[in-house]
Amino acid sequence: MLLLGTIFMGMTFFVFVIYGFLATSTRNYIIHFEKISTVMQRFFAGSFAALGLKLALTARD
Repeated sequence: MLLLGTIFMGMTFFVFVIYGFLATSTRNYIIHFEKISTVMQRFFAGSFAALGLKLALTARD
């Protein structure tokens, strides 16, 4: 059981290391291209505006 636990911990560690490298490279890619950053900002702003409008128009009991 100790061996299986150690193998699982090692595999989990490597998955998170790969995830961290991918997240960092994606972040650098987004920051490097201003157009992508602007599009993402507008998308999130529109999403929050739509959610706010939906909340404002929701019937109250």
